[in-house]
Amino acid sequence: MIITIIGRICSGKNYFCNKFISDSVKVIEIGDIVREITQSENRVYDTSLDQRIVSKLIYYNDLYEDLVIVGIRQLSIFLWLKEMTLINGNEFVSVFLTAPKAVLKERYIKRAAFKDLSLSFEDAIKRDSLLGLEELITYLYKTNTRHINYSHYEIDNTLQEK
Repeated sequence: MIITIIGRICSGKNYFCNKFISDSVKVIEIGDIVREITQSENRVYDTSLDQRIVSKLIYYNDLYEDLVIVGIRQLSIFLWLKEMTLINGNEFVSVFLTAPKAVLKERYIKRAAFKDLSLSFEDAIKRDSLLGLEELITYLYKTNTRHINYSHYEIDNTLQEK
C-alpha cells in the first residue's frame, strides 16, 4: 500500500504521520529526498528534480511493502506514483490536509525551522505553487482519487495541549 500525505506548508503533514501512522510503516519525506539529492539543508524548489525523486521512490518501493510518502508537490510525481502502485496491484490512498491560511502562517512563524529562515511564509507558498502544488490539489478534488480532508482544528487543539 502507498499512502501519500499532501498539504500546503505547515498543514500538519508530519504531525499527522506521527499521530496516525504506525511506527512499523516506512515514512518517506520528499523534502529529505530533495535535500539528499541537492546536498542542501535549505528548501529547494526545482522541478528538474522530478526524475531523480521518482528514482528514489522506486528504490524505496522495492525495499518496503507499505510506504507513506509525505510532501509531494508535483502532479507528475503523484501521477507516476499512483500509476506504479495500481499497476503493481497495490492500494493507493491520498490524505490531503487543509487548514486556513492564517493558521498555516502562524505555524510557519512559530516553528522557525532552519530550512525556512531564508523565506517568508508568502514566498514559501508561492514557490510551492510554482512547483505545482495547486495543480496537484486541483487534481485531487477533480478526480476519484481517494483523499481525506482532515480538519486541523483537532490538530491545533492537540498541539496547544502539549
